[in-house]
Amino acid sequence: MPITTENGTGRRKAAVARVYLSSGKGKIKINGRDFREYLCRESLANVVLEPLDVIDKVDAYDFNINVKIGRAHV
Repeated sequence: MPITTENGTGRRKAAVARVYLSSGKGKIKINGRDFREYLCRESLANVVLEPLDVIDKVDAYDFNINVKIGRAHV
């Protein structure tokens, strides 16, 4: 199976999230850190994995996510 990469961008106000999805082994990184370390709560990690678990693809894709939080306006 060839390795392909898909990407998507989400924006809200001044915040930007970029997601890169590729076939892989189930690694999920947010700003270069493991997503469980970044999110700090197991309940949040379960919310992230739930859609992949439903379709039985938890170990099929790698996600590299870059999040940039916008500047607060005063």
